[in-house]
This record gives sequence, structure tokens and C-alpha cells, in this order.
Amino acid sequence: MQATLTGREVLLSDKQYFPKRSPISFENFTNIYMWRKVMNYRLLTAEGIPCLVGHYGNHPTFCFLPDVEEDEALRTVLEGLRREIGSPLLLRPLDSAKLERVKRLYPDAEIVEARSMHDYIYLQSDLSTLIGNRFHQKRNHINNFEKKYNWEYVSVTSDKIPQLREAAAHLFSVDDRLPDEYDAILDCLDHFEELELMAGILLVDGTPVAYSIGEVMCDDTALIHIEKADRSFDGAYTMINKLFAGEFGKCTYINREEDMGIPGLRKAKLSYHPVRMGEYSIAKI
Repeated sequence: MQATLTGREVLLSDKQYFPKRSPISFENFTNIYMWRKVMNYRLLTAEGIPCLVGHYGNHPTFCFLPDVEEDEALRTVLEGLRREIGSPLLLRPLDSAKLERVKRLYPDAEIVEARSMHDYIYLQSDLSTLIGNRFHQKRNHINNFEKKYNWEYVSVTSDKIPQLREAAAHLFSVDDRLPDEYDAILDCLDHFEELELMAGILLVDGTPVAYSIGEVMCDDTALIHIEKADRSFDGAYTMINKLFAGEFGKCTYINREEDMGIPGLRKAKLSYHPVRMGEYSIAKI
């Protein structure tokens, strides 16, 4: 039976609990905030430590590993969480370092690879230039787009947020299959500056055909949250991908998040040749 989660909803002011230092896209505060309703995220307090828990649909409740330095103190917090939400306790996503900590504390924990949650991480220089034989087909898409359409790229500054809102509304009218995603996008736009976001819009004859939203997530890595395009414009996805990647010239890497186990999305993300994957696991205690 699914536990009824106590605690409280995630607020914009909770950004203080999620500093810009984690390379894991799921731990990025913008991701947490924009998907808080869909994922039913709650902040519980266990042993005085704020802990993020959630559940999606009929899936079991899961917890992020609390930010506690000492192993024994972490065990105390986890036991408090287990009393609060019941057993088993699911911890996700765990990178290799976090997984080793959990194994030390709970040697009998059941470990499962979370392939659908793996982050796709690329070289910024690859995505922004598409140089080399590996990207020959991508460059063809770009060339065809440039020849076929009267296009313009707009880098979004604070005064252009209304234009970004119009682009989001227009592209949702073209493809309205994912209303939850559109609501999450609107949350980003409502708090664009507070979340320290960046965005770019691709126009054809003045009409938005694609846009992307992201941020610098930590040190040398950018994170792409949203990429939407009108598929009736051949090459629009490839074009916005390349142009928006160029916004992050000071970053070495770009994290384009997970594929959610969707075969078509996995194929598309692999086609851009990630330099590495952010690999994560789930632990059941």
C-alpha cells in the first residue's frame, strides 16, 4: 500500500537546501521545483535534517539520499525516514559514491541499476560545433534548415521572457499531449530569474518553431531542462540543440538528462555521442 506522505510541499525558498554543486540532474533544484507536482515531492524532517521524498503515480515512495556527512549520522536519519514512511525504503538516484555509502551502512540492501535515469553528458564543443564524421548527418539537417527557412535565433534575456512565454504557448498548441510538462514549463517561466535560467528561441518568419531552457548546474557543466520544437520544420530540433549549446561556452560539459526508458528518446540522445553517462542505481533497504 502506498504511504500517505506527510511533510510539506517544496517551495521556491527551499532552493537553499539544494546548492549548485551536485552533478546529478535529479538533484538540481530547478528539476525538483518544476516537477514537484508530478512527482509529489515533499520535504520531511528526520532527526532535524530536511529530506526529499516523492512518488510518481502508483510507484512506491522513494527518497533522495539526505545530505549528511558522517555515516552513522546518515544511518540515524535513514532510520528516521523509514519510521516515517515505512519499509522498504527506496533510495534514488545513487551515483557510485552514494551507492558505496549505502552499501557500507546496509550490506544487505537490494541494488538495481536505474538505466532509464542515467544522465547523458556531452562535450559542449561537440554539441555547439557538430564537427567530425560522427555528426555528418546532423550537419546536413542544419544546412537544410538554413537553406530552407528564413530563421532567427533569440537569446532570452529578462526583457524577452514574454516572448519565451509566447513560444511555449505556441508550441504547446502544436503538440498538447503533455499538459503536465507544459505546467512545469510555466513554473520555470514564472520564476525564470530566481531559478537562474537561460533560454533560446528559434524563429522562422517571426514565428517560434523551437525553444530550449537550461542553466549552469555546477562548476563546468550546463544542464538542459527543456527542448521543444515543431517537427513539421525539418531540422528544428537539431538547430535549437546546436544554437543553445553555444550559449554555454564557459562550460566543458552539457548534461541533457535522462531518456526515461523511451526507445526513441534513447536513440536520439545516443545519436549525439555522449562523452560519458551519469550512471545511477536504486537501493532498497
